[in-house]
Amino acid sequence: MTSSSLLCQLPHYKVYAKKTEVKGALIGLVDILFAFVFDHLTNCGEVSVESPWNICKVSSQLSWLHTPTTLKECLLLNFSRALTFPLYRHFDFCSRVLEDLKFIVSKGRPLILKCLLGVYDILRKHEFYYLHNNVFVKDYCLWIQNVDDRHVKKLMDALNNLPVITRADLPFPLEEFEVLIDANDLDSAGESETSCSTESSTDESTSGSESDETSSSEIDVQSVSLHQSVCDENEDIDMSCLSTAINNISLIKRFR
Repeated sequence: MTSSSLLCQLPHYKVYAKKTEVKGALIGLVDILFAFVFDHLTNCGEVSVESPWNICKVSSQLSWLHTPTTLKECLLLNFSRALTFPLYRHFDFCSRVLEDLKFIVSKGRPLILKCLLGVYDILRKHEFYYLHNNVFVKDYCLWIQNVDDRHVKKLMDALNNLPVITRADLPFPLEEFEVLIDANDLDSAGESETSCSTESSTDESTSGSESDETSSSEIDVQSVSLHQSVCDENEDIDMSCLSTAINNISLIKRFR
């Protein structure tokens, strides 16, 4: 379903937020957009059967109804959940998601609304997660149409001025986990090399034994042929001696 048709299905009323609620609404908006961009990049722009689960797991607001109080806390929760639950978990990939999120916010309310409608369309088809549309996403789709552009600009400035998120900022020792994974990869690579060398040595020994058997068989063949040649020579010698004796007997008979 297209974004325009989804927009026509939304209720025709306006949603406003108090001045004290605007900051929390913007942080919650970042939380949902991060989850949407993560799933969008994971599936290369396609919607899969895991898309509702990905969005609701990466977003802390949709997962357990928690709205962070600060922007950094929101992004740290997004990074932590994106590195824990989904199939593809990589810190650099999460950093790429954050950069695309900044791009979406920089384009203003139209692109933000289109992304929210994408979330709405994905969740409405699920047998359980459609409830999140009634609680969060639908009101966000209506609110973003009437929010002041100054708030969106402030959100963009806050994202640009936010310190770079590193592995050390996460609530779990990601660097130690990566070291253990690299060590495990090296061990597995060493085991594979050892098995390959063992197989090669086995092949060499097998080929060596086959060559020895071939050489021994060749020696036997040569010895047999030599024996045959010796026997043939002996037979020639005996035949020559016999012919000589016959000639001598014939000569003796003549002289007699």
